[in-house]
Parts: sequence; C-alpha cells; structure tokens
Amino acid sequence: MFLLLPVTAHAVTVTPGIPHQFYGTASFSTGITPDGLTVEAKINSAVIGSSVTKDGKYGYNPNLLFATDPDNSRSSQTIHFFVSGIDTGQTAIFANGGFNSLNLTVPGTIGTITKTADDVITNQSVTITSSAPTVIKMGDSVQITVSSQSNTSANIETVQKLSSTSYTGGMAVMSGKTVLNGYEIKITDGSNISISVVMKYDATGIDESTIKPYRFNGTNWVEITPYTRDTVAKTITFSVSSAQTPYSIFGSPAVAAAVTPTTSSGGGGGGGGAAVSTTSTIPTTLSATAQKVDANKDGKIDVLDFNSLMVNWGSTSANNVADFNGDGKVDVFDFNLLMINWTL
Repeated sequence: MFLLLPVTAHAVTVTPGIPHQFYGTASFSTGITPDGLTVEAKINSAVIGSSVTKDGKYGYNPNLLFATDPDNSRSSQTIHFFVSGIDTGQTAIFANGGFNSLNLTVPGTIGTITKTADDVITNQSVTITSSAPTVIKMGDSVQITVSSQSNTSANIETVQKLSSTSYTGGMAVMSGKTVLNGYEIKITDGSNISISVVMKYDATGIDESTIKPYRFNGTNWVEITPYTRDTVAKTITFSVSSAQTPYSIFGSPAVAAAVTPTTSSGGGGGGGGAAVSTTSTIPTTLSATAQKVDANKDGKIDVLDFNSLMVNWGSTSANNVADFNGDGKVDVFDFNLLMINWTL
C-alpha cells in the first residue's frame, strides 16, 4: 500500500531590495534651479524614485529621493537622472542600501539673459519649463520672452540689432516710413513654445499713430497683427509662434502744419484795417554747406532732417531732398554730412 500525501503549493514571497538614496544640488549654467521642479531617477525609462527642488537642492527632508527596488532585481543597473523631464546626462549605479550625494547640472541656461542693446547672441541653448520662461533682455531696446506649457529646450541661433546697412534690397525701408527699431531674432528647435517681443521706440518727429511692428518674410515687410502700442512706455508688443526672421518697428514722420502769419495794415481815411496774409521766411545762421543738409529748411539740423534721410535712404532719384552731397544717391555719405552739421 502506498500512502499518498497531499502536496500543498506555497507562494514564494520576494523580499524587496533596500532602496538607494540620493541627494545633492540641482543647477543650470546660469544659476540654481527654481523651486518645485521634479527630479526623477529612471532605469530604462521607468521612474524608480523622485523628489522636488528647493533652494537649488533635491533629496533633502521632507522631499527625500529613494530609488526603490521592489523586486530586488535592480542591483548594478544604471540610473539616469532628469530634472523637469530634461535629461541631465548624469548617471549612477544602483546599490541596495546605497547613500550618495550626486550634484545634477541641467544642460543649457534658464531664467534671464541680460545683454546690452548692441550685443550679439549666437547659438546659445536654453532650457524652458512651465514655471521658468527664458527672458532675453538686450538693454532697454528689446525684451524677448520664450515660454512653454511643457518642459523643452530651444536654441537662440541669433539675436542681433539691425544696422542701417541691413535695410537694403528686399529689406529696404518702405516708402514714407522711418526705422524706429529692428532686430534679427532666430530661435529654433523648441517645441510648443510661444515668443513675446517688446520693442522700444523713440517717437520724436514721428506720427505715433502710424508706429507698427513688421516682419520680413523673405521678400518684403509684412505688418504683424495683433500688437499693443504703449504710448507711455514707448513700446510695441507682439507675439509670434516662432522667431526666424528680422523684425522691425516703422513709423511715418509727423507732418508739421504750415503757419501763415497775418498782419493788419491800416486803411486810409480812418477806414477799418484789412487782414493781409503774408509769408515769412525763417532766418538762418547756417553755413552754405549746412543749409544743404537742412532738408525741411527750418534753420536747424536735427531729427526731422534725419527722418528725411531715413525715408529716402537708398533712393537714386534726381534732386532728392536727402541727397545732401548731390552725388545722385542717398547713402552713408549724406548721413556723415548730416552728423557733421548736427545742431540739435
């Protein structure tokens, strides 16, 4: 006789591995990370631990970062570290019960980039998060804000002030307009970004109601809409989905009202005086050379003459009012003559 004993199956319980703790600083090349950014430890794209930044650090109480090992199978595997979804490029080897300080550096810059109006930015990588847009300040001439609802990066390919020689060929200033400000702005590689541009202008001698922003589309200047004109701050604000072209502000010179003084001449025999219109000529103390630069003949060389030069820049028409040296074209030599005789 055989005695058959029942066989009972017992479930095998896996003991979790001891977590590996990490802590340290988190920073960008331009400074520490903002508070509240998520720091994640990943193995093969799986998140195995997380923390948030505070005062440029992560992994400190109460937001400790423990890389977990629930199946006791992660020992010796490579951990990758991310800040707000951006790969820092830094790694560590998982060790059960490990306890390590690891300082994280996020590639690119974040926050505000401050330059002078005439500085040039080329090929600068920036990191953008939903809580930390990138702000580019070129003196008080232009401010560019690049923001995103998600974590991304972008390349500032070019930010550079347009010189007077930039406005040639297809980029020539539109007839009857004056350049008030202009920048080459190229920001590429970003996904789901929005770009807001605030440009400063000087309205001296300009009809402020005509001041508008334009972009160059490769062939000609096209007005940007919508836009906001702040006549107190003297700024134009507009938004674009991508910045890959020159942008400028143009305005039309103000038209001065002609003044015709009137004098009264008495009539004979006690009769009433009749109003007689006369035209007066503004006296000038300008030299003969300077009078050639006085485009509006008001007896002084100032911004109104400069506006005439800009409106006619590049013109080769005969007897042009801005052709100060009479060589048949309006160019840098006329500009130099204007500066030599500047009296404002």
